[in-house]
Amino acid sequence: DLLDRSHEPSMTVNITSAAITSMRFHAYQQKQFLAVGDDQGTVHVMEVPRNLRRAASNEKSITTHFFEREAKRVAYVARRASMRSEQATAESGESQTESGVTEAGPTADTAADDELEKAFRKMEMQFKQDMGIADAIETDAPAEEEAENGA
Repeated sequence: DLLDRSHEPSMTVNITSAAITSMRFHAYQQKQFLAVGDDQGTVHVMEVPRNLRRAASNEKSITTHFFEREAKRVAYVARRASMRSEQATAESGESQTESGVTEAGPTADTAADDELEKAFRKMEMQFKQDMGIADAIETDAPAEEEAENGA
């Protein structure tokens, strides 16, 4: 039940201990099959259970209402976070005015954030290169950024 246990899988099946490389669905004579290929070249064919291929009564409307509620909840949380951020900014401004302390300005924070972002991107690129998953475009990007920034 998606509404009751949305955080859990609806079904788990142990197919193979090897890495799965492909999956294909195929409908045949009122049945639906799933073919799963692994990196050892084995294809496993299973029939998809009826409860996973046929909708229960009112399942579509219930699921639609579930997603609408979730979308409203996400919007509410975003609005609430924005309101709290504004309140915190207003309160910190009031406390600094009362104590006579002025803020250094957003440029100091922005510069520090930019430096941290550059360091993170460099570390991320090095990791991707070490793992052999970096694209050719990605490996050229840090050099272009350094040229643009005069580094």
